[in-house]
Amino acid sequence: MLSLIKIILMGMLSLLVVACDNSEYSALRTGNTINGTIVDGYIENATVCLDINKNNICDTTEPTTNSDKNGIFKFTNITLTENSFIPIIAYGGKDTAIDKKLTGEFRTILFSSNMDKNIIVSPLTDLITQSFLKRDGNSSNSLNDAKIEVASLFSTLDEIEILKDPMKDVTLFVETQKLQYAKDIIQKVLQKNIQKDSNSSATNLLQNNIKKELLTLDMDMKKVLISLATTYNISIPDNEVTFAEKQLQEVSKTITDISKSIEINPESLGRLQKSIDVKQTEALKALVDANSSSDTIPTTIIQISKENITKTMFNQSGDAILDTNACFKTDTMNILENSNANIIDDKKNGISLSSGYTQTSNPKDSLVTIFYPNIEARLADGDKKVIFKENYYFIFNTTWLFNKEKMVYILTPKNGDTNPICYRFELNNSLTNETAGTKVYRYIDLNL
Repeated sequence: MLSLIKIILMGMLSLLVVACDNSEYSALRTGNTINGTIVDGYIENATVCLDINKNNICDTTEPTTNSDKNGIFKFTNITLTENSFIPIIAYGGKDTAIDKKLTGEFRTILFSSNMDKNIIVSPLTDLITQSFLKRDGNSSNSLNDAKIEVASLFSTLDEIEILKDPMKDVTLFVETQKLQYAKDIIQKVLQKNIQKDSNSSATNLLQNNIKKELLTLDMDMKKVLISLATTYNISIPDNEVTFAEKQLQEVSKTITDISKSIEINPESLGRLQKSIDVKQTEALKALVDANSSSDTIPTTIIQISKENITKTMFNQSGDAILDTNACFKTDTMNILENSNANIIDDKKNGISLSSGYTQTSNPKDSLVTIFYPNIEARLADGDKKVIFKENYYFIFNTTWLFNKEKMVYILTPKNGDTNPICYRFELNNSLTNETAGTKVYRYIDLNL
C-alpha cells in the first residue's frame, strides 16, 4: 500500500515538474517598464503598441503609446510572462531627419529577459522580426538565428551591431538607408505597374511582401522585382528594372563614401539622410513620369560633398559652439534689424538695437539683427541695461534678468569673404558691459 502511495505521489510530482516547464504556467513579471527608440531618422509621434496576442495588428485592447521628437517611447506597469516574447509595432509619425510621414510600420521582438535594455525599433529590427516570425520556434535561439540571417545580407554587420541605434553608428546607418531606399524604389515600381488606388491596408501588404522578398532573395533588386511581378500578376518593363538596380547602386555608393568623412552624430547623419532624400524624390519622379518601356530612365546622380552636410550658416573657424537656435527666427523668437546708428526698438518686449558698422551702398553691409523671445516688458529710461560692442550695441529692460528665457542672439554682417557671425548673450549679468558674446552656429537648410 505504501509503495502504491509512493508511486502516485511520484507521478503527481512528475506532472507538476512538467507543468512548471510549460510556458503557460510560467511566473508573471508585473510592473515592468519598457523603454525604446524608433529610428530611421528619429520618428516623432509614432503610435507604438505591444502586440500581446501576436496577430501583427495594434488592437484597441493592447497597450499603446506615442514617441517623442527624439523617437523615444515608454510603457509602464506591463505584465509579462517569464521566458516569453512580445512583438512591438510602430507606425505613423514623422521622420524628423527628412520631415516626412513614416509609411508602413517598423517592428521588433522583445523578450522578457531583455526588459532592462533600451529597445531599438528600426528598419533592420523590422527585417529581423520578419525572419523571426516565419520560424517554427519562438525562443531566444530563434531570434538569434533571425539576427544572423539579416546581418548576413549586409557584409559590414554582425548580429550584435544590428540592434544598435543607426543614428549613432555610421556603419549601421549606411546599411539601414540602403534597405530603406531599396524598399522605396521597389514600392514605387510596383505601384506604377499595378495602377490602382491603394488604401493603407493594401500598402502595408505590399510593403510586407517587399520585405519578405528582400529577405528571401538576399536584397537582389532584379530577383525581387521579378518575383513580385509574379505575385501581383503584372509585367515590369526592363528599363524600370535596370533603373531600380542602378539607382540603388548610386544611393549606396553615395551613402558609403560620404559617411566616411562626416562627423558621426545624429545631426550630421540626419542631414546626410535629408540630402539624399531630396535627390531620391527626383529619381522616383523620373521613374513615374517615364512613359515608354523602351526608353532609358536616367539614373539621378547624387552629388553630395562633406561640405554640403557640415556647412554652417555662420562662423566656420572652429571656435563656435553648436546651437540649433543660433540666429534663427521661430514662432517664439522675434527679430529687430538695423543698419545705422539710429536706435530701432521693440517697446513691447523692452529691447533696442543700433548698428555701428560702416555704411556702404549696400545696406546689408551694416545690417545687425537681434533675435529674442517674448517678454512683454516695456523699456523705461531709468530701468535698462546696455551692452556695448565694437560695432553695435543693444539695450534691454532689467526685467530680462529675472526671465527664464534670457538668451538673445546677434547676427553681424558678412565681411568680404567671411561668413556672418552669430553671437549668443545670456542676459543674467548685472555687469552687462562685461558680458562677452559666445560664438555659436547652426547648420543651414540644404537646397540641393
